Amino acid sequence: MQGVEAAAPYARAALTKLVTVHAATRIDDPRTPPGNQLKKIAGTDDVSQIRIDQQHRVRFRWNGQNALDVEVGDFHEGSSLT
Repeated sequence: MQGVEAAAPYARAALTKLVTVHAATRIDDPRTPPGNQLKKIAGTDDVSQIRIDQQHRVRFRWNGQNALDVEVGDFHEGSSLT
């Protein structure tokens, strides 16, 4: 393996987004920068996501203080969180 780039083309950006979600203390924290496009997932009580690129997202549950059940992937085909 030749580092993060060998894992997936979006791995470096995903890692940055995961750090953002991990550091959040409020659900609105990952809203910055605006390119994250933080949004709540329709039809769920507590699942939100931020954008990595056109295809991939970081999806997570918010318990009021922390992100839980964090997933990275292409959720256009569904997710275990929904």
